Amino acid sequence: MKKKFEDAFNFVDAAKEYIGRMEQSKDLPRIIQDLSPDQINSLELHFGKKLLFEDKDTEAFIYALKKVAKRITTKTIAEFQNIITDNQIDLCEADEKMEPKKDDKGSLVFTKESMKKRNAFQLNASMLECIVEEFHASVIPNNLTQEEREIFTGFVIPAIKKADKKQLINN
Repeated sequence: MKKKFEDAFNFVDAAKEYIGRMEQSKDLPRIIQDLSPDQINSLELHFGKKLLFEDKDTEAFIYALKKVAKRITTKTIAEFQNIITDNQIDLCEADEKMEPKKDDKGSLVFTKESMKKRNAFQLNASMLECIVEEFHASVIPNNLTQEEREIFTGFVIPAIKKADKKQLINN
């Protein structure tokens, strides 16, 4: 599925954060088993995040998150880095043999104008599109925040097509 590089990078960050919260929550049932629902709510307000309890649904979901995050970190980030490198080579100074010119430290040499173009390209490069292979989770856990649902949609949560949205609204 076509996605912006920025969306793919945001997915990886959100997946890491969700998985990290789930890892931390493994010991929670033993620690807070005697707390009342009000005390649990109080803790959630204090930490600013919902306390998560791992179950079979979240294990399957985490598997899907890890699978897609690995694809992004291996393929998509390399593709993004190649685009940035190609742009730098295109804009750098060249010697008589049309080879990229390098300074004493081995860095590419740019004119002031080409450096401005390079910087502008790098600022906007995350908006370029890339192909990310989806892997839909068999079950979506109920402990996702709205922001996580939005970020994970199209990666591990199936996106609702416009025609499907209309049908849901009309029913």
